[in-house]
Amino acid sequence: MSAAERALSVLTLFINSDGALTAQQVAASMAMPLATAYRHLGLLKRMGFVTDLGRDGGFALGPAAFRMAERVGQTSYLSSVAVPEMQRLSRETEESVGLMRLVGGQIQCLEMVESAQPLRCSFVKGGLNTLNRGATAQAILAFMDAGLRGRILRQLGQPGLLSAEEILAVQATGHAESEGEVDAGVWGVSAPIYSAPGRFEGCVTLMAPAVRVADRRAGLIASLAAHARNITDQLSSTTNQQETL
Repeated sequence: MSAAERALSVLTLFINSDGALTAQQVAASMAMPLATAYRHLGLLKRMGFVTDLGRDGGFALGPAAFRMAERVGQTSYLSSVAVPEMQRLSRETEESVGLMRLVGGQIQCLEMVESAQPLRCSFVKGGLNTLNRGATAQAILAFMDAGLRGRILRQLGQPGLLSAEEILAVQATGHAESEGEVDAGVWGVSAPIYSAPGRFEGCVTLMAPAVRVADRRAGLIASLAAHARNITDQLSSTTNQQETL
């Protein structure tokens, strides 16, 4: 077992514990020397995953662990709200629908509702895709926080990925559209979802073979926009209720 695996095993020990643990308890549970237990605890403490409760108090989960748990809960709730709307959208259009979000400068496909009709697509549930092309990338870049967008574009080394005029155009229409940029012959349209005004959560993307779009384009875009608004309305309603408690 590597040092990283042992440190994660120590963190898992705290996650499964009902309370604080001493270094001696960690060492005994993990069958490791006390000095090794202190070394792993020191690393987890520096990263914020455990906190030192002082003499005789032992160690307990720290703020980074709680932030991670909160983020997992938010992601789970986002999926629980979005998936039913995505399923309705997929039934209406008979096309595939993905729930996309920004993770570490990349696009993560959080959920995917696949059409019964064939579609060869790079997006799969849980998969990561680059931010350098396609409707989803354009929508995420256009609707995210402007400061974050600037930092990401500089990190990518692609300041020309979306011009200022293109960003304004996507924002004005409320969606981004592309054809063949990610997968040959695949058309996509992506619309943003929010949990509160200005609190961007990600995008819903509708994907179809370009040959099945033709005169359906306007209707597909309208259906996507309607269901994206429904997701936003549901998320915003919950956020408002929580903030008034």
